[in-house]
Amino acid sequence: VQVLLLDTRWFRSSLDVAPVREPGHGPYAPSDDATRTMLGDAQWTWLTESLRRPAQLRLLVSSIQLLPTGHGWECWEMLQPEKDRLFNLLSSLQVEDRAMGNGVVILSGDRHIGGVYKVEGVQSAAAAVPYTVWEVTASAW
Repeated sequence: VQVLLLDTRWFRSSLDVAPVREPGHGPYAPSDDATRTMLGDAQWTWLTESLRRPAQLRLLVSSIQLLPTGHGWECWEMLQPEKDRLFNLLSSLQVEDRAMGNGVVILSGDRHIGGVYKVEGVQSAAAAVPYTVWEVTASAW
């Protein structure tokens, strides 16, 4: 089992504040600014190298959600080019490195709720992950 813990705060660029806050939603708005980062260059390099190592099961731990969208709280959607970059990385490694096995399970938190999310063949503007992506969110891991 390979467990990869991501730091999605220390190197992260600032998030945009939504011009209007919808009832029940968080204060942030998605950004398409490709100059912003979620992980920083060094962590992206580490993640790419780590995913190239063989593993039967991979747990990718993110302090914020990857798959859920539209809630306005901290999540990968707020820096969409970085989310696309992660999906592109997972997709390219699936194709070139059969050690990826059945993919990656995402473990996330920071929503003060729990949930299990499943997306078959993630599609984004920049990438398509050809396998099912699972995410489990819990506030207290």
